[in-house]
Order: sequence, then C-alpha cells, then structure tokens
Amino acid sequence: MNRYRKLLPPALLLLLSTAAPGLSSATRTLSLEERIAAQERIERVYYSHQVGANRPFELAVPRPLLERKVRDALKRSVALEVYWRSPITGEMLDREMARMESGSRMPERLRELYAALGNDRTLIREMLARPALTDRLIRSFFASDHRIQASAVEEAEELRARLVSGTVDPEAESPERRLLEESHERADGYPGRGDLPLADRAESSSEAASGWPVGVPGKPREVGPLLEDRDACFMSVLLDATPGKRRAAQYRVAKRSFEAWWEEVRDGLDESSVAASWPFDSTSAEITPATSSSGCLFNDSWNNQSLGDPPLPRSNHAAVWTGSLMLVWGGKGDRDPFLFNTGGRYDPATDTWSSMSTNGAPSPRQSPLAVWTGSRMVVWGGKDLASNYTATGGQYDPVANTWSATSAVSAPAARADSVGAWAGARMVVWNSLLNAGARYNPALDVWESLAASPLDHRDAVSVVSTGDSMIVWGGNMQFGPVGARYNALSDSWSPTSGVGAPPPKTGHTAVWTGSEMIIWGGSPGGNTGGRYNPATDSWASISSVDAPSLNGHSAVWVGGRMVAWRENSPLFSPPLFGGRYDPSTDTWTSISTLNAPA
Repeated sequence: MNRYRKLLPPALLLLLSTAAPGLSSATRTLSLEERIAAQERIERVYYSHQVGANRPFELAVPRPLLERKVRDALKRSVALEVYWRSPITGEMLDREMARMESGSRMPERLRELYAALGNDRTLIREMLARPALTDRLIRSFFASDHRIQASAVEEAEELRARLVSGTVDPEAESPERRLLEESHERADGYPGRGDLPLADRAESSSEAASGWPVGVPGKPREVGPLLEDRDACFMSVLLDATPGKRRAAQYRVAKRSFEAWWEEVRDGLDESSVAASWPFDSTSAEITPATSSSGCLFNDSWNNQSLGDPPLPRSNHAAVWTGSLMLVWGGKGDRDPFLFNTGGRYDPATDTWSSMSTNGAPSPRQSPLAVWTGSRMVVWGGKDLASNYTATGGQYDPVANTWSATSAVSAPAARADSVGAWAGARMVVWNSLLNAGARYNPALDVWESLAASPLDHRDAVSVVSTGDSMIVWGGNMQFGPVGARYNALSDSWSPTSGVGAPPPKTGHTAVWTGSEMIIWGGSPGGNTGGRYNPATDSWASISSVDAPSLNGHSAVWVGGRMVAWRENSPLFSPPLFGGRYDPSTDTWTSISTLNAPA
C-alpha cells in the first residue's frame, strides 16, 4: 500500500537530473567580503522600493544580518551535499537564473537587481540564484526525509494503529483531531455544502470535486491511509454517511520544523568549501526583450505561469504587499480543516517563493487582521481551531525573517467583525459591533485607547487608510452616519458627509487612490458607487456605463485605475465578472476573461 504521499516538485526533479557529480577546477573565487558587499547592493534595491520605509538602510539592514544571509546560502549548499548528496552545480544555477528571467513578473525590477551586481553573471548566479535554489531544495528534502522526520512519522503510525485497533475512539475529542462535516444540500436548494457553520465545512480540493478532503475512506469507521505534506502527517476516519450528509475525523501530526533543525546543524557546516559557480562565465548578463515580454504582462491579460513553490493552499489568511514582496501568513487549510501559523514570501521580480520562519510566530489562526507598517507586517486577532477569537498577535520582519510578539496589555477585546488599518504610524483596530477598539504602536509595543466613534453598531463595513486617518464606511446599519473618518494622531472621529453619497451597502469594496476613497458594488445597487474626497468632505458620482454589477468581489488600486474582480458561481451566467475604472475620465472598461483563473 502506498502509505506516504511525497511532495517533490517537478522543478526539483528536473534540477537534480541535471546535476553534475562535482565542481570543475575552472572556478572563480569570491571572498566573504565580496559576497556581503553584493548582498548589500541587492538589499538596497529592495529597500528603495519598500512601501513606507521609515528607517535608514543601515538600521533596517545591519551588517550582521547581511553576513548571516550570505553564510546561510553557502551553508545550505554544503548541507545539500552532506545530507542528501546533491551538490549545487553551475548548470543548476544557470537553470535557476533562466527560471527567474522567464518567470519574472517585474522584469524592470530584475534588471535593476542585475545592474546592482554589475550585470556580472557569476555574481548573479551566486547572489540571486543560489539563495533561492538552495532554500527551495533544502526545504523540500528536509520535509520528506524520514530520517529527520522519524519521530513525527512514528507518532503518526502509532496513532493510525490505535485507530485501526479501536484503542482510540474517533468520536472523542483530542488535540490532533478535527471534525469535518459535509452536506450535499444547501438551505437554498442548490447543490453544495449546506448551511453548516463555515468552520465545520470541508474546503474544496482538486482531487475531490465535492469538497471532501483527500484521504477520507469510503466506508464508515474505516481508517484512511497515512499521508503527508510538507508540514505534517495526517489520516482520516469516516464516521458516518447518510443521504445528503457525511462526517469524518481527521488527525494531523506536525513534523519537525525546519528552523529548529537548521539552528542545530548550521554551526557545524563549513561554508568556506563552497566555490563560485561553475563554469566560470565573465559575460555580461542582460534580460533580453524576448525574455522580458514573457514575464511582463501585456495590457488586460492574465499570466498563468508557474509561481514556483508557494505555501500550502489555504483560505482566510492574511496578505500584505511590502513594495517588493507579497507576504502570506496563517489561514485555514484548503484540503484539511487545520489552521496554519506558516506563511510564504513571494518575490515577483524573481518569481520566487520563500518560506517564512515560524520561530516566535503567533499561534495558528484564520482571518487575522494584518497591516504593513513600512518595515513590519503586524498581524492581530483572528479565530483559533475552535472558532474562538484571539487577542494576540505578532510583528514580522521580512528582511530578517523573524517574529516578535505584540503586547497583550490593553489590547482590544477579541471579537468578530473587527477591522484594521495602518494610520498615523499605528495599527488601528475597531470593532464595528462593539463600537470600540485600540491603537497599536509597534515601535513602542504598546496599545493605546481609541475614542468612541459616531457610528452605530454594524457589520460588513469597508475600511481604507489615507495615511494619518482611517475611513470606515457602510455595513449593516440602522441609524446614524453611513461613514466616519478617524484621525489616529488626534484620536478623534468625524462623520463623512451624506450629501451625494451612495446608499448604505454591504458586500461592497473600498479602495484608496491617494486622494479619494472609491466605493463600488455591493447590495443594494451592484453597479453603483461613489468617490469620497476627505479633504473637502464631499462625494462625486461614478458612471455606470459599461460598469460590472458586483457583490462580494475584490478590488485594488493599481496603475491609476481601480480593478474590480469576482468569480461568480457556475450556476449563474456569465460566471466571471470584472471591470477597470479610471476616475480621471469616469469611464469603465471590461476585463479580459481569456486565461482567467478558475
């Protein structure tokens, strides 16, 4: 019986198949100082694009951090050869460099990184390709190495044996167990997962069209096979199945973390044995126009190229944009009901994912609030596995790849329907049902009081940040102003004007253009909205000509336009909606659906 499900990416197999047995004597020597100097030039490029950067570069990226990054990339090269007999070769680095060039979503940024390294192919291979390649390979090998993961595998095997023998009752609660329920009839009569609480529904997967996670057996009380992903070993037991409904218990045993293992072994690895990439190449590296066009999106087009090795599929996670990286953290598993405290960092310039450290990370949760401060991602709140709301959080530094906890002293109450924004150098948390909240100052790690707002109790509000202020608007409301502005510096609220404003909405979106808040869609009036100028406290209408009718959609501000998008249910026609709104001309244009994601 195939008891284990290995997750070894095809790109990994391709790279390993091209690996040469050793290094040629035609190598170039790069000193540690040369590497550190090159790493500093790379970090300066990234820091120059960091949104809201508020510290001198030397403080944000100190010399010890640069040195550790350089040494770690070299030490991981050594570890690949020592532990898995997989030396990094020049051909492998060339392939990684070609992957970055062909997959880059920001070729102009990649050119900037190349220029910072003098377009020196050897430096580019060593300082851009090697860190990305070694990190991806070593984590893949580590996760599937049963020598290292022996204790987790043994624990999972013993647990499965106890389930098979009946020693463990799958109906009984345990820390490793999570209950899954699936209904085939929705309350509104459409086929689906029913009106069960969201926390107890099984998310859909490509291997189970009905939404039932992989590995659940077909017979009641049967124990499914022992499977594994990068983070854990898991198995399922079907509890019962009746017409229209079934229940299962899933057990998950966490694997050993990469960070803990790496801290144990890194000091015993000698990075001085790593030479520059082979074969030596003194030619100048350039991204050709043909390569650029393959990575740069044409106007009104979708790009479905591989994104490399992203985090495990999840929903209800946090995500922020730093100016150089998309940070994704937490959330609920796509193929199982467990929560994550893991995440990933996506660099569109090199089309590369890298894992976020879990050392010091907040506890696993879904639906946390998250803001970008200019140097840190701050996450707070969210729901735990039992759907209890948490009042804890953490600060994540993407440059150092480290976490620190947020203070819990005077933190706001842990509740649903809290919204947050970065305003006035603080994370503002406001609960729309309680009309209460607090401000978090990450520089001092302290929570401050938040004045009561003029808004009545409501939910499903939208929120944008203007810099010093947060604008809250709409929601399920009964009376009072539809929106209000909160100034985080003066701790004061003021209602937004109602003259010319859209009617109160839910399911709408709000984006900040740099001078205006744009409201669009929702209920009532899916193809209506408005533009609010906080400087003049006034509203302007939005044309509905060629506008999409949207509710429960997503919207972002990019390239001087608001881009709104929603995938509708296949039960409705058309299944895809979207539109681009240009406030300078008050006009809408459609979004292509060719190659659009499912």
